[in-house]
Amino acid sequence: VFLHGGTLLAMLVYFRRDIGFLIQGFIMSFVPMFRARSYKPILKDEWMSSAWLILIATIPTGLVGLLLKHPTETYLMTRDYDAMGELITGAWILVAYALMLRYQATGRTKTNLSLFQILAVGVMQGIAVLPGVSRSGTTVGTGLMFGMDPTKMARLSFLMSLPAIVAALAVELPDMVAQLSLSGPLLLGFVISFLVGLGSIHIFLRTISRRCFLAYGVYCLILGTVILIFF
Repeated sequence: VFLHGGTLLAMLVYFRRDIGFLIQGFIMSFVPMFRARSYKPILKDEWMSSAWLILIATIPTGLVGLLLKHPTETYLMTRDYDAMGELITGAWILVAYALMLRYQATGRTKTNLSLFQILAVGVMQGIAVLPGVSRSGTTVGTGLMFGMDPTKMARLSFLMSLPAIVAALAVELPDMVAQLSLSGPLLLGFVISFLVGLGSIHIFLRTISRRCFLAYGVYCLILGTVILIFF
């Protein structure tokens, strides 16, 4: 859990400007609510609407995650289920990539999601607690299926994960503090997870609109197949 803090810190640093705009947008969204008693101005502002969509997506993520947490930890932590999760992720990405190409060819990509669509993405983020299922692969893939711009969906996916990660760390924090014994290897692992997290985010955002996302889907399919056959 302590090492996940390094990944969280990497996202906070990398997306610090986005997070600042989202916080500002969330606070400013209450102005039209109280003055004009209307939510329509919120829908027209990118950061106001994104802040609320991220919060809304967290609701199904939390509910699905809580529902799946116990059966996952009790029954599903096996190689076979891990392989199935990889295969599902790979197939999901391939379908999403094909639809992304169709949307791009017809010029129908968009920069925001509807309420129903963001709830669907939130559900997929919750399902990612299952073994082998990639959170980024399923959430970004779902957004691409709805016609989202790849780069914007990738950024939104990372920002969506922040409330869920913070909540998960908060739940585990008492046990972590009680058992935590800082040592050189642990601190080194924290630094490495931070640096790897920064690099992974940067590479993912730069390659999402290229064939690398397709390659990741193929990789998941190959990995899942190898685990099923040889392990």
